[in-house]
Amino acid sequence: MKKIAILIAALSLTALAFASANPAKVKAKSKKDSSIPNAPEWVTNPESEYNSRLYLTGVGNSIEENVAEDDAKAKLIQSLITKVSANEIAKSFADNSTDYASITSTVDTTSELKSIKGLKIVNKYKADDGTFYALAVIKKQDAVDFYNKQIEKNDSKIQEYMEFARKNSTLQGIIYAQKALNLAKDNEYFFYLIDIIDSPFPSDYAVSYGSTVKLTKEISELKKQVPIKVVIENDYKNLIKTSFTDTLNHLGFITTEKDSALYIIHATVNVEKFDSPDEKHVFYNYLLTSQMHVAATQDVINNFSVNGRAGHLNDQGAKNKAYLTLAKDIDKKFQADLLKYVEEN
Repeated sequence: MKKIAILIAALSLTALAFASANPAKVKAKSKKDSSIPNAPEWVTNPESEYNSRLYLTGVGNSIEENVAEDDAKAKLIQSLITKVSANEIAKSFADNSTDYASITSTVDTTSELKSIKGLKIVNKYKADDGTFYALAVIKKQDAVDFYNKQIEKNDSKIQEYMEFARKNSTLQGIIYAQKALNLAKDNEYFFYLIDIIDSPFPSDYAVSYGSTVKLTKEISELKKQVPIKVVIENDYKNLIKTSFTDTLNHLGFITTEKDSALYIIHATVNVEKFDSPDEKHVFYNYLLTSQMHVAATQDVINNFSVNGRAGHLNDQGAKNKAYLTLAKDIDKKFQADLLKYVEEN
């Protein structure tokens, strides 16, 4: 659920963005149902034209026509927010004038989005006092059908990626397993959006992998079949090696001292005294460079480096702090670097 912890905030921000457009120009007028003479019925009762069982709607108003449209979209998005309880989380919902989209970093759905109807303005009205009214609409079933297709498409890819991962106990296999997990998380968003949209014909698609939790557990077991050996030159009390191994273990990989390791991380540490004009402190520069390579072929698959400077009141204290700071840098940066490699390759 971590990755989908942004919907309530994102929906709120999106609604706020629409509602606050051109703040210097806007003087929105909130009208009571009985105070809009000669207005079409949808202005006060959008359900008269779009049944709430089949559509999500929002009516907005402003002295600016384009801002009235934004306000209508904001009102529609607000109706989605009310469907999510305070302790629930989901994925962001966006508008690009004619289409709606779920925002993901792993699935490119731009071309598919153009083929369906989304969040759009279907009616506008200008009242006698110059106030513009706009009606925004999303057809629930269009959204559900679209997300069902995305779920089915992702599920097919997940089966393909996991079949490869199960047959290949290598880092490449883990990479494909991670891609499968990313798609499963996208499906989790899609299912949640379908639930929020509350169509009379919700999704009944059963994914092949069971659940994201189940898939995560399987991938964790696959990682254990990919042992990694860590070799450090010029270490200090195994501090740097421990940082690497702890990070790998945290990510679910196992580390080994045996030559049977499939991969080897070979790192070199260089800690040198820095000639500083500061006479009260001693400084040391540190530099770590590492390569991860296939043990059998020596082919390099990933490079990682980190550098910095640390100071203290005395020489040994400064040197110790340099190693400690380097270890902390590895803890923070190596995990992100390895995950980036796994996700991008």
